[in-house]
Amino acid sequence: MKGFILLITLALLIAACGSTQPATVPPLEDAGAYVEEGKALSEEGLYLEAIDHFSAAIDMEPTDAEVYFLRGRAHYDYAVQLVKAETGQGPESLLSLPEEAAEHMEHAVADYTSAVELDPQYAKA
Repeated sequence: MKGFILLITLALLIAACGSTQPATVPPLEDAGAYVEEGKALSEEGLYLEAIDHFSAAIDMEPTDAEVYFLRGRAHYDYAVQLVKAETGQGPESLLSLPEEAAEHMEHAVADYTSAVELDPQYAKA
């Protein structure tokens, strides 16, 4: 937990510039279908694709706190993946946090904050 807090704190201090182009998400029936597909993609380690699916679900159901949490978690997991790829170590090794990882950490924090704002009783966030 200490490493997580340190990682978030560092991410907030780093000014991440640039943006990524969103991928095209195939049309699905409803927000629930996007959420389920996003969960499956996250489990496979395909975090950017999962983020796109969670974003599509949020577009359809913008008041669902859980989806913000899931998207935030995907951003966090992707940032950790980038840190591991860059440093060969876990998130506790923050000496050279890649810019893209910092950007995803900021998105994670924003989504966790949205989840709590939408549902203050949401325990996961």
